[in-house]
Amino acid sequence: QGKTEEKIEVKNILELDTIEVNAVKVEYRDIKSSKTYTGSLEGEEQAYVVAKISERIVDIKVRFGEYVEKGKLIVELDKVGATSQYYQAEAGYLNSKKDLERMQSLYSEGAISQQMFDGTQTAFNIAKANYEASKSLVELTAPIPGVVAEINGEAGDLTMPGMRLVTVSKINRLKAIFNVGEQDI
Repeated sequence: QGKTEEKIEVKNILELDTIEVNAVKVEYRDIKSSKTYTGSLEGEEQAYVVAKISERIVDIKVRFGEYVEKGKLIVELDKVGATSQYYQAEAGYLNSKKDLERMQSLYSEGAISQQMFDGTQTAFNIAKANYEASKSLVELTAPIPGVVAEINGEAGDLTMPGMRLVTVSKINRLKAIFNVGEQDI
């Protein structure tokens, strides 16, 4: 009787494992699938106007969406602030410019040596470079032509070195930026 029970149990197990399958012929078909992603559009080329010193913003000369040419004044920082030294550099430049004009006239009359004139010319070149460097720290300009895509800050805010103040983008060609999960690739 033990063998009969075994056969019945084996028969029941085989019946339980039976699965009905429908087969279809394999053929080529278009599969339509769509996914939705969130992203952003950026200009293919964009540049940031970045503070190089810590000073207060006096004025932001542009508005969001405005087109700007390369070199246009965008942000003006405090020229009197402790870190700018703008007026000191400007005074040195203007003074050395006057000295150079005086020395040019004296040199052309033969009243001074070439060496003295060259020293004055060198002092002027140094003062001019210092003034332009100081000016570039407090008068921030557009690095490329394009549209103002972002403004971070307003008059009265204190900037920090490396802080992005304005983003300028060329929008004639755009790029889309979004994240795709590993399972979607």
